Amino acid sequence: MSRPRDPWWLAPVDRLYGFALHLYPRRFREAWGASMRQALRDRCRELAHTQRHPLPWVCVDLLPDLAASAGREQWTAFEEEATMKRMSLLTMLLLGSLSLLWWSKTYNVGSDLLFSATKWVQNREQRALESAYAEYRLDLIRTALASDRTDERALAYSFARLQGWSVDADVLPQELQTQLDAIVADVSNTHLGRYLAAASCRSPSALAHLQAAESDNGAVWAMTATCRQQAHDNQGARAALVRMAQSKTYDSRSGALLVALTDVLSRKPLPPALERELSPQGTQFLNTALWVAHDREHDGLHSLCWSMQQGTADAALQVECRAAYAVLAASADSEWIRRIGRRRIAGADGQAITAEAEPFYQRLNARVDAWRRMPAEQRATLAGSGVDERALLARAANAMQPL
Repeated sequence: MSRPRDPWWLAPVDRLYGFALHLYPRRFREAWGASMRQALRDRCRELAHTQRHPLPWVCVDLLPDLAASAGREQWTAFEEEATMKRMSLLTMLLLGSLSLLWWSKTYNVGSDLLFSATKWVQNREQRALESAYAEYRLDLIRTALASDRTDERALAYSFARLQGWSVDADVLPQELQTQLDAIVADVSNTHLGRYLAAASCRSPSALAHLQAAESDNGAVWAMTATCRQQAHDNQGARAALVRMAQSKTYDSRSGALLVALTDVLSRKPLPPALERELSPQGTQFLNTALWVAHDREHDGLHSLCWSMQQGTADAALQVECRAAYAVLAASADSEWIRRIGRRRIAGADGQAITAEAEPFYQRLNARVDAWRRMPAEQRATLAGSGVDERALLARAANAMQPL
């Protein structure tokens, strides 16, 4: 069977592409130029076979990728070919401007092309942010695991649950999964480490120890409910809810957690790309990390009491949920968790729950920022008092007040 004839426009496009390949460094062009032209010809034949016009593909895919990859390769070869790089960049800008002008005048596609180009740039920026976040998250886990402080090693469990953009926080390299499983016995020997190991739901023994040693601690039963639900044990989760509703205290190690998180994040600061997104200078990220570290304490409770918020819970569940939320609101050592209790109680009573949102976050963000900006020696002095997160943040805000 004879081969289908090439489209009439393939030859001029190929020649122009061959000319454009001179934007790449010579060594790159000699190594890859032939295969790149062959790939272009194959793509043109595919478009012709599907009877699609080549112009949108050239404008939206080929030219932006050509400019980006050529710029990247020229930047790599900058030290050897500095003059050629400057000439190439100027040539690319000139060619791009002339091409856009010609296409907009000839085909009246200026607005569509501008929209497509803008979308392409936004997608590239989004992918770059996702990649930077995923890599930073893995770096935080590795930094925590490599620490000589047990409490900081236990933070690897919390960092493993960090989420951002479209990154799936449950997917970790196998080597990190193995290390997380291996540190359970090590970190379970300290006050904070045992708590975080239990909250990760990876250590039934750490959780059982806390249940026996701190049977009146609502935080222990709150994360027990989450772990039971994660294991699809609804009866066990409901029993944990009852125990939480009967608790008199709520100790989630929030002070030690805040100190350890701040120390690790100060040694592993945000990369520039993420710092621009999570301004001011990491305060928002510290807030996020603090919130994620507490999420096991309210996830299960929220799932169990969702029907209460919808007004469909049975009478016994309503009583248990309201009592559990009262423990959060009155006894939690974290302001985040107290606010959850207050809002859920207000919702159950039919009260407005949005009025305090802005003042709350403004005040809390300001306190976290003051704590983060405080000199390390001053933070260590405050942390030595062993108080909870709420007191540490309040003292930091007072200490950083201008004289």
